[in-house]
Amino acid sequence: MTKKFLVLATLAITVAWLSATWVEASFDFIFSNKDYERNLAVQAVVAPKEQLNELIQNTNINVDGIKQKTYKVIGKDSYIFVRVRNTANKAVWGTLSIRIENRKPVEIEIPFIGANHPEWCHFIIYDGGIIGKEKETPKVVVRWESLYAK
Repeated sequence: MTKKFLVLATLAITVAWLSATWVEASFDFIFSNKDYERNLAVQAVVAPKEQLNELIQNTNINVDGIKQKTYKVIGKDSYIFVRVRNTANKAVWGTLSIRIENRKPVEIEIPFIGANHPEWCHFIIYDGGIIGKEKETPKVVVRWESLYAK
């Protein structure tokens, strides 16, 4: 009886896993829309803690300009600052991959952002890296691993 129970339990777990995989795959198929990326604005930069408040409060600052600045902060921890804006007619969510030169990529789950949402959604991740004296910020590359639009 124990052997029969184990076989049935294994079969039930396998069926449950296959069902969950199929549901997830169908979900991806229905809403996946990587082409929608062109309708979103994404900005990312590595910054010291002292600059985060300025970035959040002043949304007119383009982080591309900040990337060119040099920091005179010695031995301070750094943070990855990301902001996303959706001004198009579909709601979005997905996973952003943030790659900073010479480091492993960091993935950020972007929650549901409604359609025609002109405000920036901010995400701050503790990087732990050190920004040295007058060193330019590292290059940050942002890529959508998955993007869903509805």
